[in-house]
Amino acid sequence: YFGEEDQLNVLLNFYLCNYLFLSLATGEASPLEHVLEALPLALPYDQYGNFLRNHDELDLERLSEEDRQRVYREFGPEDHMRAFGRGIRRRLAPMLGGDERRIKLAHSLLFTMPGTPVVRYGDEIGMGDDLSLQGRDSVRTVMQWNDRDDAGFSPADRDRWTRTVIDSGPFGVEQVNVAEQRRDSESLLHWFSRAIRIRSELPEFGHGEPKVLASGDPAVFAHCCKLENSLSFAVHNLTGEERTARLELSDEELDAALEMFSDNSYERLVPAKKELTLAPYGFRWFRIQKPLLG
Repeated sequence: YFGEEDQLNVLLNFYLCNYLFLSLATGEASPLEHVLEALPLALPYDQYGNFLRNHDELDLERLSEEDRQRVYREFGPEDHMRAFGRGIRRRLAPMLGGDERRIKLAHSLLFTMPGTPVVRYGDEIGMGDDLSLQGRDSVRTVMQWNDRDDAGFSPADRDRWTRTVIDSGPFGVEQVNVAEQRRDSESLLHWFSRAIRIRSELPEFGHGEPKVLASGDPAVFAHCCKLENSLSFAVHNLTGEERTARLELSDEELDAALEMFSDNSYERLVPAKKELTLAPYGFRWFRIQKPLLG
C-alpha cells in the first residue's frame, strides 16, 4: 500500500491495534513482539497511523478465533458489547474498568510504537460509552467539555441533536469532563499533555528502526527504536503485579540512558544489575543521546 512512496503515505495500523489489545487482555508481551517482527518498515516519508480506538467498533478480524475470544472475555464479555461478529463496541476507558493505570499503560504503548499516534477524541479525559445505543453509535456520543446538561457541546434544543450525551453513571458529564480536568493538575488530561510533550522530544519512537529487547519476563514488553545515532527504548509491565526486567543492553548504553517519562518515581538504572523495576501496569521511557551512542 505504501508503494515506492507514490501511493498511500499513512496507513491505519489495524494489525498493531489487534495484537496490542491481545497483549493487554492476556498480560503477555509476545503478541506485541510479534507485531514488531512481522510489520515491514515504513519508508522515510511514510507512516503507520497507530490507534487504540477509532470511530467504529474495535475490529478484531486480524486475530485467530481463539485469540479473538480471549480479547472478548476480557473486554467485551457480554453479547451486547460486541458488533458484527468481529469486534467490540466499547470505548477504551470502560473496557479497562476505568483504571487510569491501565489507560496510561495502553497509551504509553501507543506513543512508543513506530508510527504516528492517533488519539480518539474523549480518550484524553477517559470518556465512556452508551451501550443502550445501537451499533457504532455507542462510541459516538458528544464530547464532554463541561458538566452542564449539554456537556458544553451545543446550546441547541436536544430534539435537534443528532448525537446524545452521557449524563449519568461513572462516565457521565458530572464525573468526566474537560473543564474539571483542566483544573486538576493530577488529571488524566494533564497526564496526556505531559506524555505528548515528551513524545515530541523522542523522534526515534516515531521514525526509528524498531527492535524487540529481551526482558527476561514474558509479561514485560521492551523495545527500542534507533534513528541515526540516537536511540530511545521503553519498557512496559502488562500485569497488575510489580515486575523486574533485565534488558539486553550494554553497561555503557544503560549508564548513558536518560529516563524521560514513567508512571512512577523509580530509582536510577544501575548498569551492573541491568535491572529495571516496574510498578503494576508500569512503564518507563529512556533515551540515549547522540554523542553517547556509537
